[in-house]
Amino acid sequence: MIDSNATSSLCPVCGKPNDCAYQDAGSNRMCWCFSVTIKAESLRKIPESVRGKACLCRCCAQADPASNE
Repeated sequence: MIDSNATSSLCPVCGKPNDCAYQDAGSNRMCWCFSVTIKAESLRKIPESVRGKACLCRCCAQADPASNE
């Protein structure tokens, strides 16, 4: 996991860009996360200190809960 002081444009689990449309102030596009189902197991991997502050990347959001990512 990455540092809890990570920016909101990075995935709090793997540290890669999360491609959040809402972090791109000039974007008029819908965020990718509105078109996928994110499992509760994936959400539990987010460190509590950054919950609600940083979004998962697509890979971590859709990862097999049994995997380390």
